Amino acid sequence: TVGNAPAAIHGALAASVSNISLTNGAGAVISSVGNALANSDANSGGAVFLDADGASLTIANSGTISVGTPTSGSTAAIESHNAIRVTDIGANAVTITNSGAGSIKAEGDTAIYLKGDSAAISAITLINSGTASMTADNKLVLLEDIVGAQATISNSGSLRVTDSAADHLLSFTDVSADFSLTNSGTIESAGTRAIYVDMDNTSLLTSDMVVFNNQSGGSIEADSETVTFLDVNEQVNFDNSGTIRALTGASAVAFSGVGAHPFDFNNNAGGTISSRTANAVVLTDLTDKVTIVNNGVIEVTAGTNALTVWGGDETDFTNSGRIEASGNSAVAFNNFVVNAATPAPQFTNSATGIIQAASNAFAIDVTGATGQVYTLNNAGSIVADVGAHAVNMSGAEVNLTNSGTISAAASPAILAGASSAISVSGTIAAGGTTPVAIALEGRGSVVDLSNGAIIIGTIAALDTGTDYTDAEKHRVNLTGTTNASYYYEFSEEQFRFFVGDEEQTDGSGFSAATANFEAMTLMHAHHAQGTNNIWRQLGRFSGAGGLRSFAFSDRLNNDQANGRAYELEGDRYGLGQSFEQSIFGWFDAELVLVANQSRFELDKNVFTYDKAYQAVGLGFSDLLSWGPLSFSAMALTGIGQNDVTRMVMSNTSASGSFNLKSSYDTVYFDAFFEALLDMRIWGKETRLTRRNPFRLHMELGLGGALHSESNDGYREQSYVRTDDNNIESTSVGGRLKFEVEMRNPYARNDITAFVEFEHNIFDTTSDNEFDYSVQGAAATAAVNTEEVAISSVAIGAYYQLSRDMRFILSLAGSSGDNDTDENSLTAALKWRF
Repeated sequence: TVGNAPAAIHGALAASVSNISLTNGAGAVISSVGNALANSDANSGGAVFLDADGASLTIANSGTISVGTPTSGSTAAIESHNAIRVTDIGANAVTITNSGAGSIKAEGDTAIYLKGDSAAISAITLINSGTASMTADNKLVLLEDIVGAQATISNSGSLRVTDSAADHLLSFTDVSADFSLTNSGTIESAGTRAIYVDMDNTSLLTSDMVVFNNQSGGSIEADSETVTFLDVNEQVNFDNSGTIRALTGASAVAFSGVGAHPFDFNNNAGGTISSRTANAVVLTDLTDKVTIVNNGVIEVTAGTNALTVWGGDETDFTNSGRIEASGNSAVAFNNFVVNAATPAPQFTNSATGIIQAASNAFAIDVTGATGQVYTLNNAGSIVADVGAHAVNMSGAEVNLTNSGTISAAASPAILAGASSAISVSGTIAAGGTTPVAIALEGRGSVVDLSNGAIIIGTIAALDTGTDYTDAEKHRVNLTGTTNASYYYEFSEEQFRFFVGDEEQTDGSGFSAATANFEAMTLMHAHHAQGTNNIWRQLGRFSGAGGLRSFAFSDRLNNDQANGRAYELEGDRYGLGQSFEQSIFGWFDAELVLVANQSRFELDKNVFTYDKAYQAVGLGFSDLLSWGPLSFSAMALTGIGQNDVTRMVMSNTSASGSFNLKSSYDTVYFDAFFEALLDMRIWGKETRLTRRNPFRLHMELGLGGALHSESNDGYREQSYVRTDDNNIESTSVGGRLKFEVEMRNPYARNDITAFVEFEHNIFDTTSDNEFDYSVQGAAATAAVNTEEVAISSVAIGAYYQLSRDMRFILSLAGSSGDNDTDENSLTAALKWRF
């Protein structure tokens, strides 16, 4: 250690020296105040200041190498540069390893400065591992005369520059061979440019490659231009599983001048690339294959252009993560180098993928790059949440498949070039006073709307000419659209319109969804199960008869199934009332009254059903009672009033749809029987105490049911008319229920928890077809009436508010054949007078 002196280790090596090796062990210190030394390039002195005279260099540090002095009390810092400064290395290799608790630090600029002088350094290896750190005000590592050097950087510790005016942390100029950077630690610049590599690569070997790997847990941050590679002219493999951020400005990751070499870009799951004002990722000057895979997050938080790509003669883009810009342009591809012989560009946004921007969420610019078909497959979400163009593929012949959601706050949502093919089984939605979902440039495009397609807005031809031939007209095909209804009116001068295989000669036509017919069987099953549960809840109440009431509310969610491809959701609430009377002590008879209201939604309001139901019945319990074994039965008849709303997707409405309303009446009949084994299997029957804190009951029930409903036909203006129809079903099955009644140490009222397993086989015995007509033309809809086995489990609890009042909360889930998956939540209150 030297005080106010130029260097702790200072010297010029003889030409005969071929290797310099310096080891500074754990706890060891090499330090200097480091005032300026006289030298030809006027760099100030460091703690280690050597003229290598053509020798290779190896430094291993796990102690401290520092230059300058920090601020101490009222004494200002002495900012000296170059903790390690080695010049005239020549065409030799350099390896610097900082490990353990090692520290290489400059109070001024540049912790490590290396210069080739007489010849370019041949290879550079920099390893910073463990809890090791390197720190400087600016230019943490500065290298000169390194043309052609192979560079390898590995960091799992901490690399930092602390001056807000800093313009580089790692600075490499004229590197033109293999370059590899692996980071799982922290690389942080208080200014700009955490990693700056100007390869200035004009001549190269085809085997040269840039490998960039920011691993999970790795963090690279700067105010702007965080990772910058210029004039690369090499193959690039980029992998990020950590965090790369431009905190206050633009450009988190930028590569330019890649040239005629492949570029593989992977932002992996858990990886985040973020900038504040613009250009989270910019890749330019690409004239070879470009592969981009995003499973993480690429975002601009207060600006435009999350991912921008310029060039590429073979482009493959896949997004399963999130790419988002608060301003315009989440994903933009420009200046393709393609022709008819080039492999077609492929763009995929998977089911978990989100691409979102104010406008132009996904855009390609094909100026001068025609002669190829551009393919976009979307199963996720592409959203322009302020303006137009969720998808902007102007000028391109597009093959677009959408099974997800493409939406824009303004119009159009999709802009496609001439001769495009667009297949829709998802949602395309546009905003504005006259929404345009799909705008078609030129002539000769085909739009296929299949099952699941929801179009909010019109399909518009931007070429409004009147001289189209039949071959030039855009074609819209409605095929198998059973989930949603459509009514379109198209200009016969620009469009041909088909419903199924039939061309609508007047340019207008109606396609009726039929998913609502099969949904009626699901609602029938939900009604049957709910009625059965009401009867059970009105059963024994502290073993005494009387007037009993049961108020309930439940929520149904029947998920989309592979065979049906739709989703049914519902809410129901109501009241059950019974009066029980013992008949000569042989059995109990009860008069049952039920009233409930329900609302169902099919595919998020494509259909809605408001149902009212009132019923009266007679029940018998404790029939042929023998010990814990008894039999019970009930018959219930009722009437229902049903109001149905059908959403029709249409280009005749400014909102992109209109509703058809109808109503019909239903007559119900339900009958149940059950053999029940009800017994206490643990605990005493006396009051629960600290000595007798719980009781365990078991119910085992075997039984069956018959359910029937007769529905009147109904009319939906002039569009749809249905015939009367009947739905009948039977079910047989069993249930096993365990109840644990537990002492409440804080109140006199006990708590009961339960779990119930149930298995039933449902058989719909009614017709497997619904008869209806569309604008007078007779039609039938096939309904799956196969026998279905359903298993369910329910968990819940009772809270005894008083001897004659109980609150119930339960959650049930069921799964069965034919993709029948359902969840329900029930809250209820029952009481007795």
